[in-house]
Amino acid sequence: VTLCGPHAVLHATFGRALLVTGQPDAALTQGREAVRLAPDHPLALTYLGDALAAHGQRAEAVELYRRAVKLGPNAAAPHHRLGVVLAEEGHPDAVPLLTRAADLDPADPEYGCTLA
Repeated sequence: VTLCGPHAVLHATFGRALLVTGQPDAALTQGREAVRLAPDHPLALTYLGDALAAHGQRAEAVELYRRAVKLGPNAAAPHHRLGVVLAEEGHPDAVPLLTRAADLDPADPEYGCTLA
């Protein structure tokens, strides 16, 4: 699929849509293109991290989530994704990250439910 130009957010969002519809390989391609176009964009980094995690590349995903948190301290999604991965590993940093995500976007039920 060709998108209308080199727009990182379009590639990132399209990649996320591909991932949630069961197309992880295509999602990875779109995510990589998004990060190539905007290597410091928290959304692009987060969605590429999601695609990498879906491919079992958790260490790489964690690295991207950490970068996204650093670059987007007020973005809920990277805090949530990093918190979830760390929680699955029993890491003590998970709860503060999940709490921060819920605080940043209290309207998103997924963030609050993750803490429950």
